[in-house]
Amino acid sequence: MGAVGFLSYNLSRFPVIPLYAQNLGVRPELIGFVVAASTITGIPGKILFGTLSDHWGRRRLLIASMMVCSLVPFFYVFLSPGYVLLLAIRFCHGLATAILGPVSRAVVADLSKENERGTKLGIYTGANMVGTTIAPMLGGWLLYHFGFRGPFLVSGIAGMIGLAIAFQWPKDHPSNPPHPFDPSTKVRFFDGVRYVLKQPSLRATGVVEASKFFATGAIEAFLPIYASTVAHLNETQIGVLFGVQVLGTLLTKPIMGWLSDRIGRRPLIIGGLFVAASLVWLIPHTQVFHLLMTIAGIYGVAAAAVTVSTAAFVTDLASRSDSASRGGFET
Repeated sequence: MGAVGFLSYNLSRFPVIPLYAQNLGVRPELIGFVVAASTITGIPGKILFGTLSDHWGRRRLLIASMMVCSLVPFFYVFLSPGYVLLLAIRFCHGLATAILGPVSRAVVADLSKENERGTKLGIYTGANMVGTTIAPMLGGWLLYHFGFRGPFLVSGIAGMIGLAIAFQWPKDHPSNPPHPFDPSTKVRFFDGVRYVLKQPSLRATGVVEASKFFATGAIEAFLPIYASTVAHLNETQIGVLFGVQVLGTLLTKPIMGWLSDRIGRRPLIIGGLFVAASLVWLIPHTQVFHLLMTIAGIYGVAAAAVTVSTAAFVTDLASRSDSASRGGFET
């Protein structure tokens, strides 16, 4: 379900959405809002839906997530949205991963013994990455051969497969019993936020990670348009750029984690940010497909270096009792 869920979501994301917005006549300065809308939904949504799943049970929220994945892609096809409607659709689509992300991980934790949890979460995350990696390349190919209807329709079909799987989840599973709301939950959350805001190292780490995501967001929003209008790449080639970027991150995360344990977090964070910034600067000076593909792949490696090292650094600073709240701030 995780694999097809993330496949569905990302088929309707990159490189399709920026090109789709441009095709609808959305002005360049507004395209960034269209791309970011689904992510904005996820910022408060992950906290909210993760908490609700503890009290309402996982099953109904997993079904809700897959319903979003299976229905919203068809809105792009059949509503012919203008800017405002497209923005509203993107906000709604963000609910898919806002629910699926925290709830599905909670399910894996429910199903795992403590000494197996890391392994099973790793397998689940790997399945998600399969869907995430395939999506941009498949989306680009579908866009090239079938136009915008292609990736959106396949996205909806993948969501329907995930919905069928979600309905198979037993109602009486141990992860589904209702629990009363605990008033102390809100108190602990805000205590954790206040604690984090008082720690200079944690604040700095959050800013570093945010800056990396800022650069990544710029690439995701405007590289498809640049590649199409300036570099004159076709949609299949544009999809490959994003697939290579994701692969670069996926394949090198374990290596970067190993390096950060050996040489320290700071060199990888500083080096990764420097490389990422240099590559973003290089993009508008490059119009050759193979060079852009190389830049995308190396950017994926640099992003892995920063992400792995900042996560490990937060863990280094956090005690076992409050690591969850600090890790949530860093995210």
